[in-house]
Amino acid sequence: MSLVPFFLPSQEIAMSKATSTMQPAPVQLVAIDQIDDGPNPLRLDLEIESDEMQELVESVKAQGVLQPIGVYPSANRFVQLFGFRRKLAASIAGFTEIPASILKAPSGPSEVLVMQLQENIQRLDVDPVRYGETLKALQDELGCTQQELARVVSLNPVKVTRLLAAARLPEEIKALVGDKRLPVSTALQLGQLGEVERSQLLRQALAGQLTRDEATRRRRAISRPPSTTSAVGRVTVQLDHCRRVTVTGVSATFEEWIRALQDAVADAKQGIRQRLTFDTYRRRNGDCCTAVDEPMPVTAASK
Repeated sequence: MSLVPFFLPSQEIAMSKATSTMQPAPVQLVAIDQIDDGPNPLRLDLEIESDEMQELVESVKAQGVLQPIGVYPSANRFVQLFGFRRKLAASIAGFTEIPASILKAPSGPSEVLVMQLQENIQRLDVDPVRYGETLKALQDELGCTQQELARVVSLNPVKVTRLLAAARLPEEIKALVGDKRLPVSTALQLGQLGEVERSQLLRQALAGQLTRDEATRRRRAISRPPSTTSAVGRVTVQLDHCRRVTVTGVSATFEEWIRALQDAVADAKQGIRQRLTFDTYRRRNGDCCTAVDEPMPVTAASK
């Protein structure tokens, strides 16, 4: 699909340049002492003493550098664009040369950002907040929509939305995600709450008492606006001649009915994770899910 309808000519050129950075490039051995560090917008962890770095060093010692780093020529030397950890590990392991893809010099910050994002999206240890902030910087640089941004970095649009949401989290939540004390999935739910409600649920999350599903259910319960539709009070759906589901206290909309069922499923999953017996789960919920022995309505299917 052409991007012409969405961009001014200057923006279209920027998008074209950004998406062309990762084209196939020749690979050759380059002396490590001839490579200068380039920009590192993702602020990747280069701590020598970290467990992950030590594991990478041992892997490089045993197998060498399996994936080339990215560099471009500059004044009889090279400037590095990605693969910072691989180069550091190779240097620690005693290597004097490293395989490198020889790329064209980037024309601007957007190309550097695209390369960093595409290179590191598969890494499990990249802080999603940092990744989201870098995505936002690229979006601002290009002046594009989220859908167009997803195409530029070859990411699922849903994932782009989640990463950009992580970049908008309160600083306290960002720090906890970065320290791996709070899963990003839970953080995204807490980030949609006001400060008071967020603080209450955050304490539970840090104590290991709040899962993502529970956070989702609680967030929906807190943030759901009062219904302006007429309340029907009770809705019963006959699934078959043996089973039916009844929900009370819902308004006269399909959306409210579906949300109630989703909340019930999330709460039941929480009980399973807590290894509750079904009787205990019923008592915890005020015995509101007690089975009732009453005649089932006669339907055509049961005759």
